[in-house]
Amino acid sequence: MADDLRIDELRQLGLSEPVIRMAMGEVVHDALWWICLPLSPVVAEPPTPSGSHFVPLWSFAGGITGAMVRDDGKEFADYAIDCLQEGFEFVAHTEQGLLAYLLSHLVHDQLVDVSEAVGFRFPAELRVHSDIQGLRSLIGRIDSECETAVRAEQKAAGDGGM
Repeated sequence: MADDLRIDELRQLGLSEPVIRMAMGEVVHDALWWICLPLSPVVAEPPTPSGSHFVPLWSFAGGITGAMVRDDGKEFADYAIDCLQEGFEFVAHTEQGLLAYLLSHLVHDQLVDVSEAVGFRFPAELRVHSDIQGLRSLIGRIDSECETAVRAEQKAAGDGGM
């Protein structure tokens, strides 16, 4: 996928400007220089599930992170470049969940500044996770809270704001 088409699709998916900028290879905070690396020009990817396609965001830790797009929405996933046979691994349903996953790799004293730079709303909650199960549970709670808020906004818009 050509880079300009990839960025256009990420914008159409409603991703925030900081995430778009990171997908374009911009370092939006010095602490993220090693987490959201530019994509290699040609990278193989595992087969996508039926009825979906993958839009890469960035390279990280020997893999590619991106949006898995389906007719009914999107979720975030990644895969290891050298283990394509293992397929995609689910990361989060929402952008805030994706950011929790990314920022979990940072030193805790960097969380507030980086959270402000990327628009992450849950730095205090992220500080208390201690293992991968705790992180997955936190991402699930963040996803649920964000999805509930979106549904409430959509309902309010449909009700004319009442």
